[in-house]
Amino acid sequence: EAKLSDVIHVHHGTACDLSMFDNSSFSGVLVVEGGAHFLDKLSFFKHAYRVLMPGGHLAISDIFLVRPFNTFNSLEKVLTWIALKMWHGPPQNGLMIEDYKELLNQVRFQQTVITDVGADVIPGYLHESTRLETLSQLCKVRGTLRTYASCFLDAALKLGWKRHMITYGLVDAVKPETLLT
Repeated sequence: EAKLSDVIHVHHGTACDLSMFDNSSFSGVLVVEGGAHFLDKLSFFKHAYRVLMPGGHLAISDIFLVRPFNTFNSLEKVLTWIALKMWHGPPQNGLMIEDYKELLNQVRFQQTVITDVGADVIPGYLHESTRLETLSQLCKVRGTLRTYASCFLDAALKLGWKRHMITYGLVDAVKPETLLT
């Protein structure tokens, strides 16, 4: 009778360096809520491509800019900078969907589909994250200061979404079955 420890292996490291894994060793790579924190998304995409088997999928949920950062007014830029600092998100990760697709294309991913689900996700997340019961439970896990500091991030998220600065999307990109030379 197999135990979970026989089939699940935990590795501590960084997503931007998957050198501990062999080429073509995974049928899928899944990133939930982490991509915004990667120091170098292009490096991650290259590593994910290398470890995926031909036909393998890269699936990511991520935040995207709706419009270029240089179109933000001064207040929007300051709020974005503060939110990125608090959220430990490198500024270079502020990508529009088209820029994200271009990075994936550079690595040779194909059939890339990025679905904007911001209208379906952000309002519900914001509603849930500001409920008193949720905040009470978060205080037990994170502590009071971190919980209420995260309320600033939620307010920035709400403002950014309502002002058409950011959205939330789901990414599916495929490593081709036949590699082109």
